[in-house]
This record gives sequence, structure tokens and C-alpha cells, in this order.
Amino acid sequence: MVKYDINKILDFNFQMHLYSNKELCDISFFMFQYANLHNQNNIDDQYLKNLIEKLCLNYNIIPYHNWTHAFQLMHMYFCTYFNSQLKNFLEPFEFLVGLISGLAHDINHKGFNNIYKIKRKSENSLRYAEQGVLENMHISQFFRIIFNNPELDISQKITEPVFFFSNYILLQYIKKEQTKQIQKINIFQYYKY
Repeated sequence: MVKYDINKILDFNFQMHLYSNKELCDISFFMFQYANLHNQNNIDDQYLKNLIEKLCLNYNIIPYHNWTHAFQLMHMYFCTYFNSQLKNFLEPFEFLVGLISGLAHDINHKGFNNIYKIKRKSENSLRYAEQGVLENMHISQFFRIIFNNPELDISQKITEPVFFFSNYILLQYIKKEQTKQIQKINIFQYYKY
């Protein structure tokens, strides 16, 4: 794997659009290594590489809700954590969950919003009673990936699977409130160390 400059990656203005999906997978893994959280939680390097690749492959090629966007969200979370006081408010495991959730948050997005899905009476709209149609679909897709692939079943790896899943669902809710999140991030940036 190519070595990446952590100082460039820790910059909020990191130019992720200049990299291929494969390179963004490698950079994602590099970020996990830098954070040094996965090994502390019984998640080995190969498992993490496989999970990142599988998440990437489950994104569609669309203008916005694609792998680059997933990386972008994870990157913002990563930068905020290391460039602010956020690390004083999160347990390391919560940060790990947030990184994985960032990469998984828009899995299998087809480029249409909830209103479109509801008006078209899509299968997911009916399944989720018109509530958080896409958010619920993304969570369901993530669970399918990890539970239908025994080598990716994270519940076998970590000691706190219930906590992991509840945090994933919580982060999906937070995702819907991205404007509020950006305001919170600005607050954490203000209180730099």
C-alpha cells in the first residue's frame, strides 16, 4: 500500500476527489491505522480491509451519494476528532463506530430522495411506513453485508455488538440532521486544544 501523508489527510481541505475509489479505500484503511482503534477492539487488518472494500463495492456510481461522499463524511469526522476537543467527549470505541458508520451511511443509494420514494410508493417506502425510508434502507443494507458474509460479521469480532448497532442507528439519525452537525463541528473547532 502507498503511504499517505497524515498531515494532508488531517486537513479539512483534503482533496479526496483527486483519488480513485481504490485509493480512497487504501486511505480509509490508513486512517483507521492512524487512529489505532480497530486492533484494540479485536478487529484485525485483513477484516478491516475486506469491510472497507465491501462497503465501497456497495455504493452506486451516481453524482453525489457515492463512495467519495461516504469517504468525505468519514474524513470530516476523522478530522474533527483529531483537530478539536471531540476526542474528550467520545470513547475510542464510539469513534471507531463513527468511522465505520461514515463509510456505510449511504450504502446502495440510487440518487433519489425520501420524498421521491414516498411519492412513487416504492417498496422501501411501504416497508418503512414512509419514515426515514433511505436511512432505514442504508442500515438494512449494512446489516445484510455484515451478516450475510461470515467473514464480515462484526458481531463475532467485537465485545460490544449491541452497543455497535445502537450507535450505528444513532449516527444514521444524526446524518439526517447534517446542518445541525456542521454547527456542532464548528463549535468543536472553536474549542481547539
